[in-house]
Order: sequence, then structure tokens, then C-alpha cells
Amino acid sequence: MNLHPSIASPRTRRRHSSGRPTAAFTIPELLIYIVSLLAVSGVAFTALNRMWSATGRMAATVDDSTACLRAGERWRLDLRAASTPPRIEENGSVCILQSGSQRVAWFHFQGRLWRQAGSLPAAVWCERVESCRFTPDPRKHVRAHRLELALFKRSPRSPLPLQMDFVAVPTATIAP
Repeated sequence: MNLHPSIASPRTRRRHSSGRPTAAFTIPELLIYIVSLLAVSGVAFTALNRMWSATGRMAATVDDSTACLRAGERWRLDLRAASTPPRIEENGSVCILQSGSQRVAWFHFQGRLWRQAGSLPAAVWCERVESCRFTPDPRKHVRAHRLELALFKRSPRSPLPLQMDFVAVPTATIAP
């Protein structure tokens, strides 16, 4: 006599009182499935939360980088338009450029990079600046100038702060 359920005779299969075959899970089996589902969901939610946090930090870093690039390019334009050598003051944290009758000042103050053109109020060009230095960059045949920016880290786990260097050579001939 073969009692395998798939080939058993209709008399040997278990049936519900209504005459339908019974197929069900036991309560311990259901509890195991529920606990497994909750564990997998918890791990997935934790990974998703970490990914969202990292994405937010990355977007903020890209915004900081873009602001630094714009500020560096604007500084280069100002330096190229200068008609006199730049004046670097306060240990390299201030750069004053003179272009004809207009004076442009770049300076680092309260964690920001500022630009003031003429009598207009100063405008912030880059936030979260940890350090800023304007320096002459002596070369063999040209007089170049350098802007070094370092931004604060967004996360303590970041290996290095974001640092950018910009080098520009004035287009006008400036006597030494």
C-alpha cells in the first residue's frame, strides 16, 4: 500500500468536514515566516537609511564643490582683469585687485569666502570654508597667483576635507 499523498487513494487523504482537502500552515511555521520577514525588512530598511544619508551628504558635497568652482573661476576673471599687481594682506586671507577705477576685494571671514566689488556690499561666494589663502605662485617666465580653498568636512568619517587650488596669470602686463 502506497501512502504518498500525491498518489494515495481518496480515502487516505485528510479532508475537511466540508469535503475539501486541507492544506494549511501551523502556527509555529507562520511565526518563523513572520520573524524572518521582519528581520529581512529591518536589514533592508537600515541599508536604505544609510544610502539616503550618504546620498544627502554627497549632494551637499557636490553643491560645495560647485560653489568653490564658481568662486575660483570668478577670482581668476577678476585677477586677469586687474591692471595692477594684487595686494595680499592679513597673512594671505585677503586679496585686493584693482581694475582701472574699480577695486575688488576677496576675503575669508567667518567660514565664508566673500567678494566685494567697488562700493557694493560684500557677497558670499562659498560657504563652509575652513581655510583660504591667496599667494603668489612664482614661475620661471610668468607671475602667477594661487587661491587655495579647503572646506570643512561634512562627516567625521570623511578621509580628507575638500581642497581646491586655482592658479591664474594676469593678462595685463604688470611691471614687477
